[in-house]
Amino acid sequence: MFNLLKMKKIRTVLFGLGAVNRGFLKILIEKKEQLINDYGIEFVIIAVADSSGFVINDVGYDYDLLLNLKMSGIKVNSLTGFHQGINVRELIELVEADLLIESSPGNITTGEPGLSVSRNALRK
Repeated sequence: MFNLLKMKKIRTVLFGLGAVNRGFLKILIEKKEQLINDYGIEFVIIAVADSSGFVINDVGYDYDLLLNLKMSGIKVNSLTGFHQGINVRELIELVEADLLIESSPGNITTGEPGLSVSRNALRK
């Protein structure tokens, strides 16, 4: 068992809640205890974006809540921490994250919006 005093919380932002990030959430649900016990890491989902906008919660969102939300067809704007009218750059500045998983639908020619999201995150 890993020393819980040395556990690393990986502050994570999910851009998009389609198949990729829903799959990530399923893995986190299934492997949460193993990740903590064997590797000393826990993913804390501090921000989520979908087509309705952005939500931010410094304490983190429950994995099951996020997965069930999207499986029910509900948007993140129904969650506590919804920020209306902010853009990607402002979101990146608002959160202190260790990991960004960008899986929003993109334009194959321009790479947008994912390209801008990734560039802004890397600049921070």
